Parts: sequence; structure tokens; C-alpha cells
Amino acid sequence: MRKKFLLLWSLLGILVLITACGSNKETVKEYNIDDFLKSYNKVVNSVEEKTKYWSDSEREESKYTDVIKQYAEKNDLSINQTIQLRGKFAYILGTALNLQEEENSENSFLCFFHASKKSTKVPSEIALLNPGDNIKVEVTIFPKYNENGKSQASIYSDNCKVITPNLSKVKYKSNTNSVIGDSTTSRIMGEVTSVIENPYSEAERKEISDSVDSSVSGEYEFSSALQYATNIVSLNLDGTDDKLLCFVNKSYAKLPKTGDKISLIGSPFTYSNTFGVDANYSPIYIFK
Repeated sequence: MRKKFLLLWSLLGILVLITACGSNKETVKEYNIDDFLKSYNKVVNSVEEKTKYWSDSEREESKYTDVIKQYAEKNDLSINQTIQLRGKFAYILGTALNLQEEENSENSFLCFFHASKKSTKVPSEIALLNPGDNIKVEVTIFPKYNENGKSQASIYSDNCKVITPNLSKVKYKSNTNSVIGDSTTSRIMGEVTSVIENPYSEAERKEISDSVDSSVSGEYEFSSALQYATNIVSLNLDGTDDKLLCFVNKSYAKLPKTGDKISLIGSPFTYSNTFGVDANYSPIYIFK
């Protein structure tokens, strides 16, 4: 009986130890972007003010990391901290997702997908997000990384991923017809009828851009989209012979093929009976 009691007591002790260890696991703190930016911006502004006359080599030393750590902790944050952040999706800028307080607000935060890697591709599923959507991301703030054998920290972010909505559950539904006449940046879904390279040289595109007549409706939007596009993807407009021309840049997107059903984000415009979309900075999601 005594042996059974000791065995039971030992098992209970192990259970308590496991429970205690589990409770010490660091939890990921969640913020609304409004509250987060109040603290984050204080850290960034303080670090920039403190180091505004530092050389690039000094910013690569451990003392720069110490400065970030000092101001982060002063504002209840920490370096290399993983957080969850809620806000409104605005757009993709290079290799970062822009999260805003409110639609069209100037207060925003760039969530970099893999800033510490030299070659970064934006997840194509991000093209399923609609500007203005409420989303939640998980991201590392003030990330630490190794560069040239040195441990460094950054005042920006890294390792961004979208938590909600679940992008894998967004279904394809053609909406090309609904964007005609709408200048609002939005998510566009349609079937590809052709993919061509930009027929104009860089010099020709610049000449077109420099000679824009702003009094002509849609001319500025057309020249801007044309100037930065490497390719033009045509989408089918249901029930018509017209096409929706999407100006895209293959640096940010994997080019689709004729017949693919795709989603991208862009700003629609109409110019001289041509329906277009400036989607130069949008990834393209190809539906299977």
C-alpha cells in the first residue's frame, strides 16, 4: 500500500511539474493597431533621434541593438518580440503588407514577410485580401538577425503571416464586370484571355508619362500603369467582347497563363474606351 501511495505521489509531482512548465510558456500578445502604434512609434522616433548622426557601420554594432532594446522596454515592448496585430489591410508595398488604422488613414505599419532574407517572395495568397478588410497578422517586431557574422537588430519587422481571414477558404468568383467605372482599389478576380509583354520600351513609356494631358479622363492612370508594367494580363469581361487589361510587374507576381482563373489587387481606370487596372505591385493568385 505504501509503495502504491509513493508511486501515486510521484506521478502527481510530475503532473504538477509539467503543468508549471506549460504555464511558463511565453504567450503571444495581441494588439489593435491604434494602441500598438502609440508605443511602436515612440520607440522608432526615439531610436532615430538618438542615432541620427551614427554611421552605417555603427548601426551594425551591438550598441545599436542596445538602444533599440532600451526604448522598446521603456514602452512595454521588446526586441525580437512576436505579436499579433489587428488592423485594416491597405496594400502590398514591395515585400511588406501595409496595415492601417482606418481605411485611407496615414497611420500605418509595414509588416515585412521575410526582411532578413536576401530573396523574398510575397505569398501569392495575399492577393485574396481586399483593401479595407479587417485582418489579423502575426509578426516579429524589432527582429534580430545575423549579417556578416554579426548579430543585429532592426527597428522594422519580419516574419509576417496572415492569421485571419483564412485565405485558403476564399473562393473564386469572377467580378471583372463590377469594377468597370469604379476607381476604388479592390480585389479583382477573372479568367485570363492573354498575357503579353509590355510593347513599349522604357524610353517610350517615359515619353508617354511626361506628355500626359491631365485634363483627359484616365490618361494619367493609364500612363502610370503602363510605365511600370512588365506585362499586360487580359481578363474576360463576362457577356462582352471587351477585355479588362491588368498592368502587372513580374518582379512582384508569378505570371499566369491563358485560361487561368486569377485574383489580384489593383486600381481600375477607363481611358479611351479601354478598361484597365493598375496592379503593378500586386501578387497574383492562380486558382487551380
